[in-house]
Amino acid sequence: MDAALLAWLASPQRIAPDGRMFSWSNAAHPGYPYDEATALLAALFGWCGERRRARRLTAVLEGRLAARGWLGRDGISYVFDSALALPLLDEPEALAERIVERLAAREACTPVSRPGWWSQSYGAHLLKCAFWLARVGRRDFAEELAADLVERCFDGERFVIRAGTKRTYLHSHCYALEGLIGLGLYPEVVAAGAGWLAAQQSADGSLADWYGAPSRCRPADVCAQALRIWALCDAARFAPHMAAAREHLASLQAAEGGLRYHQGSDDINSWASVFALQALVWSQQRPSDQELQCLL
Repeated sequence: MDAALLAWLASPQRIAPDGRMFSWSNAAHPGYPYDEATALLAALFGWCGERRRARRLTAVLEGRLAARGWLGRDGISYVFDSALALPLLDEPEALAERIVERLAAREACTPVSRPGWWSQSYGAHLLKCAFWLARVGRRDFAEELAADLVERCFDGERFVIRAGTKRTYLHSHCYALEGLIGLGLYPEVVAAGAGWLAAQQSADGSLADWYGAPSRCRPADVCAQALRIWALCDAARFAPHMAAAREHLASLQAAEGGLRYHQGSDDINSWASVFALQALVWSQQRPSDQELQCLL
């Protein structure tokens, strides 16, 4: 499964004419060139030792940053998407400073087109940005950001999307735990959050997209993120959950090699496939502390 995933991700067909990665592959429902997926693929290639491929994608992101100042989609500049590129850049300082300014102002994006929506809110998913900021020398601010978001968004067992709501988007909850794992902070929060994820897993190994709100599907990205979190947190404790997650991810693999976003979907998803490849490898052998800094 790992080799087929990597071959699918490395195919030139995954790349749009402008050099960015497509969000998904589906002839009947074409994907779009996606900054976030491009940064994830570049980071994946760096993790795999494919430095030339990583550098080519990073150059595309650098061009977009030079022209726009931020990464994002649909005319919206996202702090999260931009922060993902920080460890890829040769000179990340200027972007890091802009990101710190936005986060200090508790802003997730500009403009805001969906007030209260998880990705446009100052909320739990931005804990992953703290990890990326720490990797480029902004550890002090990263720790302040982590403390603020844990206080605002962690309810004792799970991360709500933002202060003032009881809803949890599991993709965001996973981002929050990944940020804390990468930082090496709040192990008690990580343990509780990983345990809560395990309690959400269905018998087929899948997890829903929302808790406290209607679920639309059981997406591959959350399953892959949960597998990675369990492997990094306590592989012995979560061994049955990890086995079920691996089986579910295998059931989502299309003939082309990538992962369907969920059962019944014909969208072969780029970012879920990236997460799954690293999750499958790390679930077999826990990474060293140094390699953990390559957490995608």
